[in-house]
Amino acid sequence: MDYPGLDMSTTLGPVYWGTVISLVLGGITVLQAYIYFPHPSDRLFIQLTAGSMVVFDFVSSALVAQSVYYYTVPHFGSVVPLASITPELSAECLLSTIITFISQLYFVIQINAVTKTGRASRIIPISVGLFSILAFVFGVACSSVMFIFHHNVLDNREEHFERFFGLAKGFGALTDIIATIAMCKLLSDSKTGITSLLKSLIRFIVHRGVLVTLIQMLLLITFYAVPSNLAWLAFHVNVTKLYANTFCEFILSQTTPAGKD
Repeated sequence: MDYPGLDMSTTLGPVYWGTVISLVLGGITVLQAYIYFPHPSDRLFIQLTAGSMVVFDFVSSALVAQSVYYYTVPHFGSVVPLASITPELSAECLLSTIITFISQLYFVIQINAVTKTGRASRIIPISVGLFSILAFVFGVACSSVMFIFHHNVLDNREEHFERFFGLAKGFGALTDIIATIAMCKLLSDSKTGITSLLKSLIRFIVHRGVLVTLIQMLLLITFYAVPSNLAWLAFHVNVTKLYANTFCEFILSQTTPAGKD
């Protein structure tokens, strides 16, 4: 039996399902932390960074959940609240920028660690680092605009918001592409030979780069191709999770369990 009512599936459907998927990915991050932290063998700085990523990821989930609650529970059936983005979603965008920057900066460190000495060989890590910094700067600018012009984000987008958003995500995708190719090339050229661990790292880096870059590109496409739809938000909330997942997975792949050589 059909019941009369306001069908908001087109408007809020992508946000709802994107949130559901993001919670699953958030659970994966918690599982990774559960495996890693009982016997961490990394330096204290890496452990603190991993802990921060887990905390940021959890806070990100809470902010998204609060926003979905705001749009669907106390204002159920009304499209008026969609005229403005919640402060929680704006804060989540800032957290996403921080998580992305930490993850990309860690890969810059890894690239630099396996790069041969010499001025020419430093071009790649410097380039990746520069692009990641640009993505961070434009991401912070985008989040600031979201707070200031909160009535012009989900609808009637403010010009600066569109520009900063595109630059932040564009430089983020470019950083991932270059970092993925560079890490695979550098590991493949390693004189130590392609060990099983090395092969695993290469497969992981390729999968990580392809998946994150794919979501970044889908985010940009939906953001500009269908501005009247909120599908881009579904990809946005999951980009944050993927960066947290891949960061934790990468440090797990490099960690030797206690008591093993």
